Amino acid sequence: MPPNLLTVQEVAERLGKTEKAVRRMLDRGTLESVRRNNRRMIPESALLPPADQERERERSEIAEKLERRELIERLERRALAEGLAEGKRQIERDAYAKETDLREQIAQSKIEALGLRQEKATLAETVADLGEAVERLEATLLEREKEIKEREQERDALAVELREVKELLDAAIGTLSGRQRRKLGLD
Repeated sequence: MPPNLLTVQEVAERLGKTEKAVRRMLDRGTLESVRRNNRRMIPESALLPPADQERERERSEIAEKLERRELIERLERRALAEGLAEGKRQIERDAYAKETDLREQIAQSKIEALGLRQEKATLAETVADLGEAVERLEATLLEREKEIKEREQERDALAVELREVKELLDAAIGTLSGRQRRKLGLD
């Protein structure tokens, strides 16, 4: 979260000093600044007392960590969804290919079984194999669904953890006085 940046003129007005006096403070290093588009800009937090500057830094760090964590969680959820979708598509492709192969085997067996009893037995075996293949595919599908549910539970657990962190941050912010909250721009 980037800090609010002020111009030399704005800082001079807030401090009740001249722009020249503010520039001297910048040159001496008694006032923090950054360069933006060839202009010296002063973070608003640099005008706070040192203790408040530290709290502002800590608050900014916590906010940045939360933002990073939320981004990571969004990316993880997206990657998980994409991975699960691709896994499901692969299972469907495999199942279709197996089904096609099995249908071809059954058709061939039917043709051969027209004249031969022994081939009829082979057809029955092929059908049994098809049943076993279907059972294996169903078992694989159930496993994938279980993995999806587990990942959803993990996602939900992460969401709960994120809410807890947010509550802790809100509680920490709640301990600040009204004046401190106004200085930090929280009201």
